[in-house]
Amino acid sequence: MDDYNVNYDIKIDSVKSTKDVKRDANNNGFGWHIISGPPDSVTTISARDGSHWALYDYDDRPHEDRRTVKAVCTDESDSSNCGDIFLGQVAGTIVKMPGGCGPGKYAVAVSMTPSTDHEIPGVLGKHLEKRGISTPRVYDFTYDYDYSPIVKRGDERVKIRIDYSPFVFLST
Repeated sequence: MDDYNVNYDIKIDSVKSTKDVKRDANNNGFGWHIISGPPDSVTTISARDGSHWALYDYDDRPHEDRRTVKAVCTDESDSSNCGDIFLGQVAGTIVKMPGGCGPGKYAVAVSMTPSTDHEIPGVLGKHLEKRGISTPRVYDFTYDYDYSPIVKRGDERVKIRIDYSPFVFLST
């Protein structure tokens, strides 16, 4: 288990709650999940988790369609973790996404291919220049929320557990 990536999260539905009880799971519906698997099956490209990938040109609409964003590695040193997504095969890798990249925290990678468009947004370009990266490699990262390829391959190495309750529990 030492070589497995384990990720988890809990969400409390506070849409219908008052300010005082928004974070109390006894007064709201809730959901949580755990995803674990080896690095060639489960990875992250979220900077909050220490990933060296930066994504841009993404569509922040809450749809579940297939999307393609630009991805650039912000660390080209030997200690960079940008190569993690290329362990095994990219297609079918479960990827923890940065916030704002879609309706879910996790997506399924479809492809990561060198881009023909190498234009970098201003702030990101300046950040890369400060790190000594004058000609960064830009990729087109395509992903979606279709987990059926993972189910079809019967990968026993990836474990997903989802618990949820839409019910509000009333105190007596």
